[in-house]
Amino acid sequence: MAEHSHPPPGHFNISGGQVNIGGSNASFTQYNYYTPEAALTEFRNILDAIEQHVSDFRDSAAARGQIQVIELALADRDAAAGPAVRGALGQLADQVATGATLADAIAKAVDLVIRYWPF
Repeated sequence: MAEHSHPPPGHFNISGGQVNIGGSNASFTQYNYYTPEAALTEFRNILDAIEQHVSDFRDSAAARGQIQVIELALADRDAAAGPAVRGALGQLADQVATGATLADAIAKAVDLVIRYWPF
């Protein structure tokens, strides 16, 4: 019977794929990265969904105003506008009247802005 050779403890040969290695009490965080173009497309899709559900906000007029702030910033795509976009998304999050789906969409939009602005 052939004897198998094993690398010494703590040494690994890994080729391709994703491997998570950890000891006791380890935690892992997975990040799904976008290209700037893909992030912009995802952000626009979320913004479109928010616009379609503007009546689900407590104050629809204020929500429309925040959406307009975001759209103007998107048109300029100035790096300095990132905080204004996050602020507008924060105002929208505060105005969500019903359902977690819209709040989740806004949270994802905030994440995209934090990571990828100005796309």
